[in-house]
Amino acid sequence: MAASIQILLASFNGERFIGRQLESLLAQSYRNWELLLSDDLSQDATTAIVARYAAQDSRICDVGNTHAHGNARDNFFDLVERATAPYLAFCDQDDVWLIDKLEREMAEMRRLEEQYGKEVPLLVFSDLAVVDESLEVIAPSFQVFSGLNPERVSLANLLAQNVSPGCVMLANRALYHNVMCLPQNRTLVIMHDWWFMLTAAALGHIGYVPEATMLYRQHGDNSVGASSASAANIAQKLGNYTHKLLPRAQQLDGLDARMQQAAAFLQCYREVLSAEDKKLCEGMSKLLTLPPLKRLSWCHAHDVLNATPAMRIGMDWELALYEAGRKADIAKTTRDSHPADVLSFDDPLVSSARVAVVMSSYNGEKYLSEQIDSVLAQDKKVDLFVRDDGSKDNTLKLLKEYASKGLLSYKAGENKGVVGSFLDALAMPGDSYDFVAFCDQDDIWHADKISRALRVIAGRNQSIPQLYCSEYNFCDEEMNFIERSQLNRIGVALPTLLVESVCSGNTSLMNRTLVQELLANGSEGVYTHDWWMALVAAGLGEISFDNFASLDYRRLSSSVSPTGSSGLSLLMFRVRTFFAKGQLDDIKNQLRHFRERYACRLSSNDLALIDGMLDGKRLSKAFFAKRLRQKPSEELAVRLLFLLGLM
Repeated sequence: MAASIQILLASFNGERFIGRQLESLLAQSYRNWELLLSDDLSQDATTAIVARYAAQDSRICDVGNTHAHGNARDNFFDLVERATAPYLAFCDQDDVWLIDKLEREMAEMRRLEEQYGKEVPLLVFSDLAVVDESLEVIAPSFQVFSGLNPERVSLANLLAQNVSPGCVMLANRALYHNVMCLPQNRTLVIMHDWWFMLTAAALGHIGYVPEATMLYRQHGDNSVGASSASAANIAQKLGNYTHKLLPRAQQLDGLDARMQQAAAFLQCYREVLSAEDKKLCEGMSKLLTLPPLKRLSWCHAHDVLNATPAMRIGMDWELALYEAGRKADIAKTTRDSHPADVLSFDDPLVSSARVAVVMSSYNGEKYLSEQIDSVLAQDKKVDLFVRDDGSKDNTLKLLKEYASKGLLSYKAGENKGVVGSFLDALAMPGDSYDFVAFCDQDDIWHADKISRALRVIAGRNQSIPQLYCSEYNFCDEEMNFIERSQLNRIGVALPTLLVESVCSGNTSLMNRTLVQELLANGSEGVYTHDWWMALVAAGLGEISFDNFASLDYRRLSSSVSPTGSSGLSLLMFRVRTFFAKGQLDDIKNQLRHFRERYACRLSSNDLALIDGMLDGKRLSKAFFAKRLRQKPSEELAVRLLFLLGLM
């Protein structure tokens, strides 16, 4: 007998928890189901674990996905296209379903069917218990914990805020097959579950099961998790606003995303929406064309509001100060680069500049296409050069495909490691380019990344090394926004580069003079290529550090970098890695090589500064007059290491 419910599970590197989740599916009291699982090219044992369970129960089916989606949204949408059952349920890889989850949700679905009919689009969602990594209960109700209201499921409410994760949703075929429509550009959809809720609210009906039907596990690798709506948490968020009296870029980006989603929703469903709902979507999509006070009035008049008063204040703040926040983000370039120095996009120094982008790739097939596409989509023309560092996967095949279309140049090299590969790639463009940018293989560049950098440094003295670097948006593996970086807090100059790398290579743009200096040295004595790049620029030329976020930085689950950590965890990470891997010696050796190579070109003050760091006494270093680290806690830790003679 064909399954009445198809459970859709999108997995990626889920070996730690997926077995327990599958056990909870097999224990369901409602038995007539089938699992369709799409794995997004996991690098761990996920597929092997799934295969073991599939061999024991024919209801478990791995669909055999062969291409990387790069995010849960698109993986789930592809599973939806495969679904054929009367009902579908979304499932995450790391939760635990209670034994009667499907039974309870089906009971609510049947109630809706009796009331509205089976041919009407219907969606059911339930509450869920929030638990920690060990399944200890953090909060018995996700809805209460998150400050949401499950009754706020009108289209107007949902345009402002989604009230449920997909892992507790059950949809009928009339919703997911008969009426579901997706925009051609799926990136306009914030998340698959939000789109399902919007569609059900506009074209059908939504039901709710008030009891928790599953354990919603929170851990360090969550794609999307629960956020507390406690008074302290809300106060902290409001403090983020009041710190600079303006909403930050990530809040404004969230507003943009909701308005773009509303516009995409209108485009997809224009022919079937009611006149009232069309006006609602049109109003939301064009909200920022209204004066600030009229935006607030429109949202409150149409109930396009978040669930709680505190959350509504936050959204009101964003709407009222949107332009001021954006202008502040654009105008505040850097402590080292005055806004008056920023050129216009049409300035000949910008428009005529030739720019090369150099990338080092290694086993990067999963996200490489996204990164390359974002480079090729720059609003300023660039030429892309890629050196592969001995990949064993399909990276070279992907590069060959792009090269066959004339979109990039690449070469396959032997494995040299990150530093050697990047500095080898730096020589690929030759001498005909005015500026060169480093590029990682798994981020996503903003379309104006290069043009913005040119506007900052193209007008500077090109006879000396010039380096541009910026902030970035820190994201998880599926490009869900986490936070904006704060790399530059006290300024970037030689003192702040002696014991810390502040300039991230993936945000960089170098002039020809700096590139020539890097090529002349090669990889000799270099600990990291971007740190070395910054030292040379600070010692011999200028660094322009921009407050502008130029890219979305993807943190991989396999990453050993401390990026994105904070406070004590970051400090402990650095202490452990410094001593376990001898990184303190590597840092000092790089600084010593820098001093030896450029001794005749550095100022006497810079030489004295470096000598003090390399050979100074404990007390003189511990009480050094200049700040060395961007964060006060790390500054204190470095001073302590100096005092103990460990650094």
